[in-house]
Amino acid sequence: YLERLSSYSRTRRAFEHSILRLSPEQNAVLDRIKLNHDFLIRGGAGTGKTLVLLQALKRAAEQLAQEDGLGATGDSSERIVLLTYTKTLMRYNQYLAQLLHQHENIDTIITADSLLSEAFQRLNGEWQIDYYVIKDLCKQMHHEDLDLTVDELKTEIEDFLFGGAVSEAEYLQEKIKRHGLGKALSEQQRQAVWDIACRMRQEMRQTGVFSRNAARLELLENLLGEPDS
Repeated sequence: YLERLSSYSRTRRAFEHSILRLSPEQNAVLDRIKLNHDFLIRGGAGTGKTLVLLQALKRAAEQLAQEDGLGATGDSSERIVLLTYTKTLMRYNQYLAQLLHQHENIDTIITADSLLSEAFQRLNGEWQIDYYVIKDLCKQMHHEDLDLTVDELKTEIEDFLFGGAVSEAEYLQEKIKRHGLGKALSEQQRQAVWDIACRMRQEMRQTGVFSRNAARLELLENLLGEPDS
């Protein structure tokens, strides 16, 4: 049993060590990262983008600790939130952070949708986000005069109007450009779509059930109205 345990321990240590070992290309990317501005790391799945990011955070935390004389795990006023797309990636990122001893420096590792849901609940505890409500509302409010399918109406409202926080003036007066939607809309069509979008938001506020991007709009408008919130 002791031999098996020892073998398992060595194997796991070797595995974890191999995970954390950066390639020359990853080291070159790491050297270029500065945390005082935005940056983008691109690469296919499994190329170690998150590992490079966590190593950059580790390096920055150690540098700040040395400057403040706090030691490697000193307290900092900076708050770090790491967002990802799926729960599987979230758990893997948590595992990597523990291996790098960064779980103490990173306040939160969650999915982007979880962060949105938590913020939305703080805005109004009775409101909720439903990823299917927008399709249901489009079916209810769609009419043939639009010359749009239900899916096209959903894309126009949820992804373009709500997703882009497009204002009434931008959409109706300034005729903001719509890229990748496949067809132009007349002035009458835009007005009809805008009216439906307004009815949808009113319906969502009454029922307390919001689409993903409508929830983002509520949060955005609340922050603009109450910047100290």
